[in-house]
Amino acid sequence: MSSVATQPGDCSTTGSRFGAGLTVDIGLVDSHPITLRGMQSVYNDVPGLHVVAMHTDPTQLDAALTDVVIIDAYVTGDRPCLGIIERLAGQTKVVVSALRWLPELHACLDVGASAYIDKGASPERYVETVQLVAEGKTVPDAAPRSTQKTPLSPREQSVLTHISQGLTHDQTARRLGISRHTVDTYVKRARAKMKLGNKADLTRSMLLANIHGASL
Repeated sequence: MSSVATQPGDCSTTGSRFGAGLTVDIGLVDSHPITLRGMQSVYNDVPGLHVVAMHTDPTQLDAALTDVVIIDAYVTGDRPCLGIIERLAGQTKVVVSALRWLPELHACLDVGASAYIDKGASPERYVETVQLVAEGKTVPDAAPRSTQKTPLSPREQSVLTHISQGLTHDQTARRLGISRHTVDTYVKRARAKMKLGNKADLTRSMLLANIHGASL
């Protein structure tokens, strides 16, 4: 399923903050049709906002027809669709959703996204975000919930940095002059603080942080 038909919403502009006769045309991209329907209902109930396109396949969206696009960053897989976000940002303003890690948010912003909104945000927050982005205003910080900064100790950061560079736990232990057991303990603590499920998630998060200059 690549697209979801839109239904005309209440597009009257009485009281709209965008001015008489002006609407903001919104495009929605998400892998779940029910999510698309929910967002459509929220926006089409607000004077001045109008959902003009909804797709589960981002390649089907004609961004040139929109003023703002909201896209699930993982609509194409388990990594942010940075290439698609960059392409869309060249034609319209882009709001990304569903991000898990702060470095991924930075990556999306680096390729042109204007803002981020958590999928669990209130309808009012969804409306406010689109309104602010459409007007070219700054959206209040809304970092992904699971990426709020939990300080790692200097030793934990050092251990994770070595592991993200490809060293094994044994090699990291020798490099830092500590035992393998101590390395395992630091990794376990860091995973708990960062709410990461496994070593692959941990390594990926550290690599992204190194690439985009983020502090975990």
